[in-house]
Amino acid sequence: MPAWPGGAARRPRRAQSATCRYDFVMGVRLFLGSLPWEANSQTVAGFLWQWVSPESASVVADRDTGQSKGFGWATVWNPEEAVIACRADGSELDGRSVTITVARLPRPHSRVPLDVRVEDELSGADGAPALVLTVADLQEELLGALANAESGDIWTREALARLDDHAHTGSARRGMEQLVHLLAQNPQRLPELHPRVFEHLIAALLSASGYRDIRLSVPSADGGVDIYATRNTCFGRSLYLVQCKRYSPNRKVTRPEVQLTYGVLAANAATQAAIITTSSFTKPAQDFLHEKQHDISGLDLSGLKVWLQATSQLLHGDA
Repeated sequence: MPAWPGGAARRPRRAQSATCRYDFVMGVRLFLGSLPWEANSQTVAGFLWQWVSPESASVVADRDTGQSKGFGWATVWNPEEAVIACRADGSELDGRSVTITVARLPRPHSRVPLDVRVEDELSGADGAPALVLTVADLQEELLGALANAESGDIWTREALARLDDHAHTGSARRGMEQLVHLLAQNPQRLPELHPRVFEHLIAALLSASGYRDIRLSVPSADGGVDIYATRNTCFGRSLYLVQCKRYSPNRKVTRPEVQLTYGVLAANAATQAAIITTSSFTKPAQDFLHEKQHDISGLDLSGLKVWLQATSQLLHGDA
């Protein structure tokens, strides 16, 4: 099964600007553990090349002996590539099972001076009471922005999902950035989201990974597709269909649900489809995804957690 629709696209580097409220971290940093003692940057890069094209790779070595300490770092271009790379977690390199996770960056490297830093508890200055932001708080703000928007599509493109666009810094976008950061730390809260907010969250993640022309379907008549997104490749412009399943952990996505989304590919003349869920897939659904791996793929809670952590790091400099 392919790691993600459309493969990994490299995000163009963005120069700093005095007019920008914040700048992206350049790439997503990964932590690699349980590396062989003989590993070096070349062997680690070669290992990762089976899944992604890393921007950089390095192994931490002892200063005196030069021997590997058994861990290292790698940088990939965007959050989508981080999801792909982390699917190699547990794969063997020279007889050792390598661990791959999204790195937690030191707080001094934070790139985004959000008006309110989202934490479980954030102490105010001079011993002021802690400020607590919850999923419910952010969801209420985002639902209000949806209700007041003249067009959901315009709102998605120009206010919320365009996390790559520095020109839009309204409260809705700020709320979505905060929600990404909060859910990256607390992915178990995902099922609490309103279904429409969950769709906009996925639209935002797609935007941060380089997808464009992101459009949400009408909620009452989505026909098996919640989000349409495009991407430019060397082979031309590709269209991707995404179905969002915000399910509780004990409710799995079934084969008929996967088949429904697969069935709309031809009708939309799309390149590929994907189903993203907060739970997992039944065995028959997994078998179908494997059978049709060139046409449709699935992302479960574990992959969604990595995607959130990588996007949070990209936006905030902290996963």
